[in-house]
Amino acid sequence: MNIIYFVLDGGVFTLDSDLALKTTIESCIKNGARQVDEHEYNRKVRELRKKRRRGLEDNNSRQTDFTSKGGYGRKCY
Repeated sequence: MNIIYFVLDGGVFTLDSDLALKTTIESCIKNGARQVDEHEYNRKVRELRKKRRRGLEDNNSRQTDFTSKGGYGRKCY
């Protein structure tokens, strides 16, 4: 099983190269995904988790950072 790692602006994903069609991989790259090695993939995952913990995700969701107001975490409406 060979795993291919991809990074997008807002996230990460993997594909199994044994199961994925060549056209699927080409389509991912064509739509803005960047193929990376496992080290860079893991670094991006840690970065995204850190942002999520701090509630600072910029993904047009309704999450607000309340840490500056003395609260903890984030609030979803």
